[in-house]
Amino acid sequence: MFSLLGLLKALSMTNTSGQAVSLHVVSSHIQQCTVNDKHVSPHAGISGLLKTAPMEFDWLTAQHVDFSFHHSPTELASQVDALLQEINSQGHDAEVAYRDNQRYSWQLMPADFTAENLQSSPIKNASLVLVTGGLGGIGASLAIYLHRHFNARLILTGRTALPAREEWPAMMAGNSAMAERLTRYLEIEALGTDFIYAAVDVTDAAAMEDVVKRAEQQWGCELAGIFHLAVGGEIASRWQDDSRYRITHESIDAYEAMFATKVYASWELAILASRRQQAFMVSFGSVIGVFGAAGYASYASAHTALSQMTAYFNRQYPGRFFQCDWAVWENIGLSAQEPAYALDYYQSIGYSLIPVNTGLDCLMAVLCHSQAELVIGLDADKCPIRQHLPFEGNGLQKLVACFTAQQPEITLESTEQIILHDRFNVPTQCEFMQMETLPRSTDGTPDLNVLQSLITTAESADAEQPESELEKQLAGMWCDVLQISRPGRHHSFFQYGGNSLNATQLLSRIKQQFGVRLPMRDLFDAATIAEMAALIARKSDDAAVTTESQSMNDSPEPQSSGTIDADTAQQLLENIDQLSDAQVAALLEQIEQGTRH
Repeated sequence: MFSLLGLLKALSMTNTSGQAVSLHVVSSHIQQCTVNDKHVSPHAGISGLLKTAPMEFDWLTAQHVDFSFHHSPTELASQVDALLQEINSQGHDAEVAYRDNQRYSWQLMPADFTAENLQSSPIKNASLVLVTGGLGGIGASLAIYLHRHFNARLILTGRTALPAREEWPAMMAGNSAMAERLTRYLEIEALGTDFIYAAVDVTDAAAMEDVVKRAEQQWGCELAGIFHLAVGGEIASRWQDDSRYRITHESIDAYEAMFATKVYASWELAILASRRQQAFMVSFGSVIGVFGAAGYASYASAHTALSQMTAYFNRQYPGRFFQCDWAVWENIGLSAQEPAYALDYYQSIGYSLIPVNTGLDCLMAVLCHSQAELVIGLDADKCPIRQHLPFEGNGLQKLVACFTAQQPEITLESTEQIILHDRFNVPTQCEFMQMETLPRSTDGTPDLNVLQSLITTAESADAEQPESELEKQLAGMWCDVLQISRPGRHHSFFQYGGNSLNATQLLSRIKQQFGVRLPMRDLFDAATIAEMAALIARKSDDAAVTTESQSMNDSPEPQSSGTIDADTAQQLLENIDQLSDAQVAALLEQIEQGTRH
């Protein structure tokens, strides 16, 4: 994986012109997609790295193709043909695996618990349960939940040793992280919970085994299960300063630190659980690891490695190993430390806020079903999520077949039985449009431009179109940036698949066209064409008044040293990926000063 990381760093340094690059990474036996995949590859983290890289480099497209390599000439030739087909395909899938000439691609599948046989919870009354990260916000809430519902005996672990008991009152008077831990400890204790807290590094396998054995001896029962919540590396601060976490800057040591807790420790905990007769293990993951995110390459890489490890152990010990990939826990854990605009962004791309009690109920439901890995808290109505769901016909692009038919037995209703397959023999969704005659060009072939116009007109009939000239100009920008046609004036930018990259492009065009500089946060508050037009008009009027006032002042105040003027700050915001650490620090200081004033 680190050789791939080095390649990406080298490409970022040498591709100064931004020339389009298509990267296809070929591997063997990494993806766990069939019952015959019964091992874990040391390179399992490359998928997460490849998901994140295109989000940081707008000139890059990346694909991971995984084979189960065989050495016979016939099988090798078949795999070469398959690889060439992947390379030459348009809009290829980001993750593909081939097993016995069968092609598999990664996608989300809706979980239907009603279709499964419900199994009893592995947590019984007074079960002994280990919770890593047990005094964190979610860990402490889980501990209280387990006590109230199962009277569970708990082993809570964390990296931080607690001070002597007599020092607690003074320490709890402040707002430190230690004060929060002590408050949670006392809350758990006040409920009469049977628990121990052990300050132990979760990556120390021997120490973890010793803690568990001592608890088993103390309570006279075997460990029933593990909830692994501990997070390695720095996560919470990435929204405040993500430049040093980008692929171009983050070191191998940072990746190793993330893997130590998310992957290496998980492996040892899984071994610990497998040695007990019926012990289960639930690993906590995140949607950021599932989909990738700029500034989170190391986290996404560790997550995909953890996902493959969970699948491996679940095949070895069916029904005992699980992974929950959460959207955003509401006002707890890492989300409690993130800015409001980050939470707004998460929701706009389909990551729902999960109330604590709802999340914990979902967690218990997972244990009663057979799914090894579940993504929890997605909003399937949001375009970034819809595109990963199977056979949905509500995407931004779809296949439409226009036809004429003179035979009475051929009707629009009869086309519902027709199933079309793509070049990889995957069923696709196709809509049919019946017409009296097909529009044709001068050479007699169907006129595709006229057909496209007819289809677009039919689809947009219900969408309220832009009204003012300003709204129409904005609609044109949306069409160019988002590659769509005829956007509705009340539809959100993010409903059409907008993300941070094309948001930056849109704001740059608005500045060039209208001379109005909008910060990224305005796009969340004014996400529709109608709202954006009103905001631009209002800011244009404000700018005119400001210009007139300034022209009456012959002695403007000199700018204070050590800050950045508003124009420069906006330019830095529009080129945030190219900033040095010093520029970012200065920009943040300017924003802070603006907030205080």
